[in-house]
Amino acid sequence: MKNGLFEYGDRVVIDATDEKGTVNTNQLKDGDLVEVELESGEVKQFNEDDLAYDEDFQPDTGE
Repeated sequence: MKNGLFEYGDRVVIDATDEKGTVNTNQLKDGDLVEVELESGEVKQFNEDDLAYDEDFQPDTGE
């Protein structure tokens, strides 16, 4: 995360629904909508304020 913005590939949780997904764009400016691919495969846009980092996400290290 740079400058308080989400980046492509960041794992996020949508505050309102607790859905989890992956940020699908890296063309973010402060206040922009963030495109997120949800675990269901659906792609939606969310206000940046509606997202939080998925603190529970453990990347697959291939071990």
